[in-house]
Amino acid sequence: AKGDLACAVTPQQRVNADLAAVLRWAASQDGVAENFPVGVLGFCFGGGKAIGFTTTMRPDAATVVFYGEPVLKVEALAALSAPVCGIYGAEDPQPTTNRAAAARFRSALAEAGVEHDVTCYEGVGHAFWKDMGQIERRETPQCTNRGVAAEHHLPAHLLRRVTMSAR
Repeated sequence: AKGDLACAVTPQQRVNADLAAVLRWAASQDGVAENFPVGVLGFCFGGGKAIGFTTTMRPDAATVVFYGEPVLKVEALAALSAPVCGIYGAEDPQPTTNRAAAARFRSALAEAGVEHDVTCYEGVGHAFWKDMGQIERRETPQCTNRGVAAEHHLPAHLLRRVTMSAR
């Protein structure tokens, strides 16, 4: 489909410009504090674009990457001042988002000194997280303690930022 093709070729610069425009709009809204906390989450192609955005444009934004191609350049990751959560499936057949890719991402984040939680779930492949209802339905691996890490990752970072800015 035409929309699928557009998604597959959208360059990082375009994604960065679009997300920056959204954040400028949000900052212009009544009641939004200056330097408000930001979190970026993406699935698959969007997961790779999410970490691409935070490493180049918003290093203070928390990032959740759901089976997206990770940034592995330690120099780029070292710019991040907010935590990163990575969610991957151990049976993912794609070389850029499989178990080995998740391990490389975890190592690069550790070397860069970035707070992170990169989890590779056994028994699932690519695109295994379909909706938040999977937690309510107690489906695995989403219902495990580590599975809900992503659900708490962004709120914890954002709340911490709001609390710090209120001091």
